[in-house]
Amino acid sequence: MSDISYILLMIGLVILGIVIASYFYKKVVKKETNNDNKATQWLFYIIFFATFAIFIHFIDKPPETKKTSQSKMTPPSQPLQLSQQESNEDAQEFEEAEDFKETTHSDPAEKPSPTIERPVAFKGYRNLTQNNLDYDLLDPTDITTGYEKLVGYTQVKAKLESLLKILANYSSNLNKNTTIPHGLLLHGQGSEDLTKLALAIGKHWGQKVIVVNGPDFGVDGKGRSQIRELYADSITLAPLVVIIKEIEFLLPVDSHTNIDYQESMQRFYKWFDDLNENNQPVLIVGLTDNLYKIDPAAFKLGRFDYQIQVEEPNETERSELLKMLFNDFNIKAGDIKNILKQTEGFSRSDLYHFINQSMLKANLNNSRVSEKDLTFALQYTIEAKENYDRYKKTSSLNKDFQLITPDEITNRFSDLAGLQDVKEELKDALDGLREPEKYARIGAIPPRGFLLYGPPGTGKTMMARALAGESQVNFINVSGSEFIEEWVGTGAMRIRNLFNLARQNAPCIIFIDEFDALAVKRQSDTGGGGNNERNQTINQLLVEMDNLDKSRNANVFIMAATNNISALDKAVLRPGRFDRKILFRLPNDEERKLLITQILHTKKIKIDFDVATLISNTKGYSPAELNNLINQAILYAAKKGKTSISEEDINAVRNKVSEEMLSLTKQDIDLDIEIFRPNQLNSNFKSLAGLDDVKKELSQMISFLKNPEKAQAAGINIPRGWIFHGPPGTGKTSLARAVAGESGVTFISTSGSAFVQQWVGLGATRVRELFEVARQYSPAIIFIDEIDAVASKRSNNSGGDEYAQTTNQLLVELDNVNKERNANIVVIGATNRLDKLDEAMTRPGRLGKSVYIRLPNLAEREHIFNMYLAKIKPASDVEAKKLASTTGGFSGADIENLVSEAAMIAYENNKAKVTMNDFENAKDIILLGRETKANVLPDEQKNTAYHEAGHAIVGIFSKNYPLKFYKVTIGVRDETLGVTFFEEHLERYGYTKEAYLDIIATKLAGKIAEEMIFGKNYVTSGPSNDLKQATELAQDMVKKYGMGRDDSYIAYEYLDSPSREIVNQQIEDIIKECAARAQKILTDNRTRLDALAKALLEKETLSHDEVMKIIR
Repeated sequence: MSDISYILLMIGLVILGIVIASYFYKKVVKKETNNDNKATQWLFYIIFFATFAIFIHFIDKPPETKKTSQSKMTPPSQPLQLSQQESNEDAQEFEEAEDFKETTHSDPAEKPSPTIERPVAFKGYRNLTQNNLDYDLLDPTDITTGYEKLVGYTQVKAKLESLLKILANYSSNLNKNTTIPHGLLLHGQGSEDLTKLALAIGKHWGQKVIVVNGPDFGVDGKGRSQIRELYADSITLAPLVVIIKEIEFLLPVDSHTNIDYQESMQRFYKWFDDLNENNQPVLIVGLTDNLYKIDPAAFKLGRFDYQIQVEEPNETERSELLKMLFNDFNIKAGDIKNILKQTEGFSRSDLYHFINQSMLKANLNNSRVSEKDLTFALQYTIEAKENYDRYKKTSSLNKDFQLITPDEITNRFSDLAGLQDVKEELKDALDGLREPEKYARIGAIPPRGFLLYGPPGTGKTMMARALAGESQVNFINVSGSEFIEEWVGTGAMRIRNLFNLARQNAPCIIFIDEFDALAVKRQSDTGGGGNNERNQTINQLLVEMDNLDKSRNANVFIMAATNNISALDKAVLRPGRFDRKILFRLPNDEERKLLITQILHTKKIKIDFDVATLISNTKGYSPAELNNLINQAILYAAKKGKTSISEEDINAVRNKVSEEMLSLTKQDIDLDIEIFRPNQLNSNFKSLAGLDDVKKELSQMISFLKNPEKAQAAGINIPRGWIFHGPPGTGKTSLARAVAGESGVTFISTSGSAFVQQWVGLGATRVRELFEVARQYSPAIIFIDEIDAVASKRSNNSGGDEYAQTTNQLLVELDNVNKERNANIVVIGATNRLDKLDEAMTRPGRLGKSVYIRLPNLAEREHIFNMYLAKIKPASDVEAKKLASTTGGFSGADIENLVSEAAMIAYENNKAKVTMNDFENAKDIILLGRETKANVLPDEQKNTAYHEAGHAIVGIFSKNYPLKFYKVTIGVRDETLGVTFFEEHLERYGYTKEAYLDIIATKLAGKIAEEMIFGKNYVTSGPSNDLKQATELAQDMVKKYGMGRDDSYIAYEYLDSPSREIVNQQIEDIIKECAARAQKILTDNRTRLDALAKALLEKETLSHDEVMKIIR
């Protein structure tokens, strides 16, 4: 029947119904006006209702429209006819809907044929249904990429293999009355990848494909009708694949509040039920980026039976895909291995866009794709992905808080070993929760806010739950990160909801873990609204906390926990909000004994070791870390088939637990510091060579840290502030670490420069935060390297306000450490310039104990060499004693560097062992610089040869020159054209005036030698550094050492306004005297000078023995 005939028939039926109804009304009802015939009236109503129902059915179920031709493989299936009962039910549901009349009246009685047009994205045809559902209808030939040609889907293909076999044999399954699967859900990142795979499945099956977007289904009452039409079309076109992109919009998980969604979903599930009942060859493929966004009912048996995750391509798949793209686009440049490393996490479409971008870049220059184009395209794609991921992250506004009732809380104070001081502090909260009326009678307000802070794993969360258990009140446990939202106002709304829930269930404890994620210091917004949202959230929290003392908030308590109290906004910490701040410190020996005993009792495991040893070896462990250590040891023992744990099992897992502890310690501290627990310090006095006198002096500090109660009982006030000073590289940091290792305390290391800040007050804040962290980890040693950067003499220079505030705060904290006798904190500062420190810093009671760390002597250098030689493979000719004798003035760090450099030279030359020659070369690199290949003009090289020969001759023939000649070279090293090096050969701690004069003469000798040979007008710029060093040394002689012309007893540098003319004149006199010395030595040894310069031009580098042979 044609569409027009069908419409005319329906109109006729409606008119006939109206005529019949009118007839009965006139013939029957009007004749019995006095005696109403109820039966007749009801007959009239029934006939009218039936007519109306037929009209509704006409509107809701349009006539079948002609589609594209059916697949040639099978004849078209007939659409399933709806039963009369279902039709009546649908008519009744639509009659009750609010928008039914509007929908039916707005739609014309006669619709034009569906419009068919060429789509933008696909070959094939686009169909527009009468309810405005737009979908693409594709023949297999319209799909460009076949399943077999899909590259980069190896993992997914393996999962799809069984389903494709079933589809390929669907005719056989139908004949055997076997129900074939009708639902496939592909989920994963990259919608383009999912769509491409789904289309390829349709092409592989050889059937038509409908592609529709989930968001296109209406939520204004039309969704049900759209699904009905799509269902009817799918039956008409079967066999068929229906691809629904972004299916989470059609089947949302949170649809319970929207009746339109519920009706659409019920119709969709009815579609599945009908497909299964009639075993129709239709496969519905849903695509989504997140499986958990979809209504769980979609996974009922018989619906989406196949759920396959399309993961990002692994390295092998990316390699295959890149090779194909390189081949397809004829790209010859680029290193695929390098690109593979940088494209980890790329989807298949991301890789295509990357290659396409490189082609666009190359086309701009009308050239082939180059390495530069690929680099640009890769960076562009990476940035685009990062931007997409950033904007994609949205948060749900309907998160629910978990309310835990008293009968669900089994924790009690007795479950927590130790922490007696914390339990005592929480008794006020417990009393306020148990007997609030006691406080109300006298108008008192018990503390309502408790901030628990300390290192991770110290029992803050467990203590909060135990408080709720002891007081038998409701408990709400949330995390600070749950309030971090992208949209302005969302976090504040959730804060209000949280406190409303607590008020509704009072008495109640609100516990906010990771509080620093919520109450971090507020900042001004710099764009994007992120800081503005966070600030609003904190402001709302402050408002709610201020209201805790109001009657409506009676019996609502708030507890918060953080590992980083220094990160919190100051407004949160003021009195009236968090009235009590409770420190959770690491357990001491006695508490660890209780904890270990409790853990072992709970685990019900036998032990084969001394618990006292475990207690001693776990200093610095938190309760959680102790539990983890024992649990890991039990697992380790179980793997070996043991029924008890031994000390061997504990030691086997300790390193792994220590690494986890280190990562946890660092991630929660917003400061430029390093924290090492006692078990992480592999340093002690045995690992440090020499310095026996220093170690003896430090023993009193170690004794105090090991047993502070003993020192306090004896009334001994051990210094809490120490200064380590001495030349660079002498091991000040290593010595401080060794003290911490010997003492078994936490070592907190930072640098003075970490407190130097641009903004006033920020440096002082960081100082307070450092000492707050130390209190959390006490007993502890704070080590501040380069302390002169933060504690040098204060002045009125630019930035002085900030610097003075920082220094003053450090002084305050040092005073507090000495006042807090139970703090168990020692501060050690290290500097190369003790004279630069502010006098207030080094007075007794602050950093009043000074320890000089000298350079190692000969015996100590030998010991240090032996220690580092044990770590490499030295040849038989290498002797620590010989090396020590030739490295006078070397620090421990210098020796370590020398051994390392020698080992590298041996490795570069493919040697199995490190020889003495390697050490000589390494020493040259350290002292003279690394030799480089450079073209030097002959005249310039000749100048350099006489310049360096002049230094060597004057140094060797000066009577009081304190250093021993080592080597001279005119080979280009680093940035110098030549170097003459003298080394320490005697253990000296100071020089005489004559020694200083000879040193200055030797520095001037290079310029004087050039003048003698080439004339004053042909001297190069090479002596510039020599002149600078000579002048600085002469200045020190006059201003510091009292070695000027008149041998004055005045150190001019300490005078307020020394006479510049007097000082400058004396410096000039010293320089002239030293120049004359050098001139005389060179004149007397002119023959030797010429011979040495000639030898340098021939050999470039001469050793001590070679030079001695030439000049004697």
